[in-house]
Parts: sequence; structure tokens; C-alpha cells
Amino acid sequence: MRIIKKHVDEMLGFPVAFDEVFAIEIYGNLVPLIDYDALELKALEFLADKPGRLTGPEIRFIRKYFNMTLARFGGQFGVTHSAVKKWEDGTSVMNWGTEALLRLLAYRASGKRSIESLLESLVAPRAGAEAAIQVRNAEINRNVTRLLDPDRDKLAIAYVKKRMALHSLLPRDQRPVPKKKQRKSL
Repeated sequence: MRIIKKHVDEMLGFPVAFDEVFAIEIYGNLVPLIDYDALELKALEFLADKPGRLTGPEIRFIRKYFNMTLARFGGQFGVTHSAVKKWEDGTSVMNWGTEALLRLLAYRASGKRSIESLLESLVAPRAGAEAAIQVRNAEINRNVTRLLDPDRDKLAIAYVKKRMALHSLLPRDQRPVPKKKQRKSL
């Protein structure tokens, strides 16, 4: 197992910067071990209080986190699916009231209970530079990154290797072929 310093991950649809992340080598590729469930919760928390307006990919991430179609998501805010599509494409900007409500929903979904401090900060529209989510200190990083010990977590490492082998790390002709179960003859 190795540590990657200054890793930027875009699996959520927008950049998330890690100061360090654990990784394993699979088929000659260094694969970061990131717990995406924990990362999604951290992303929701960050996006709720993010400086600047939400971008299209960030809005898409929140919609997909709630497992909503464009139409259903738009219905929650009293707009059509095409308005949501324009927000996600960046051709239109949602009004601040809608964005503030979306931020509150994201904050609540991140597991936070008290929203009073966030409510006070959402009074006026946000202004600020766009930036990647920063996962900086080791304590937060432990909540986001799977810390796998080679001795203790053999099953987890085997699972990650199996999952990664099924993905497109290798050209199709070089991927391992799963063994077929043999049928028992009667």
C-alpha cells in the first residue's frame, strides 16, 4: 500500500482535492482507496456552505445523490425539467432562493442536525472564486479514505481488486475472464 500526495479525484463530477490518500497497485495502475459514501457526505456538507454559487456539476451531484430525475427534482422547486437541465449544463443560473433551499437540503442530508448557523450565512447570495473541495487534514481524510491494513483487511483488499478488475483498467482483451460455475449433472 502506498500514499498518494496531492491527489485530485473527479468521480463525483467535480474536483475533490486530497492532501494524501492511500492507494494500491492493480495491474500496474495506482488505484486510490476512497470511501465514496463518506466522501459524498463530506461533499454535501461542503457544498452547503461553499463560497460562491453552485456549479452545474455540483447541482447534478446533489440531484443524483437524492436519486431524482430532472422532472422530479424540478418539481421540488416549482420549475420544469428543462430548467434543471439548464442549471446543470451551466446555460442558466438558479435563483438564490432556490439555491439556498438546495444548500439547506444538502446540509441536512450530510447528517448535520443544527442548521441555524447555515441559515444566517445564506441570507445573501454567495460570491467567491470556484475551487475544488479540499480534504486537507489527516483526521478528515481518515473519515473519507479507507485505511486498509494488509493483514487485517485482506477481504476488503480482495474485494477492491476484484471490483477494479471488472472496470476498464485493462483493455478488453487483457481483462481476466470470470470462471463459470459448472452445472452439476443429475
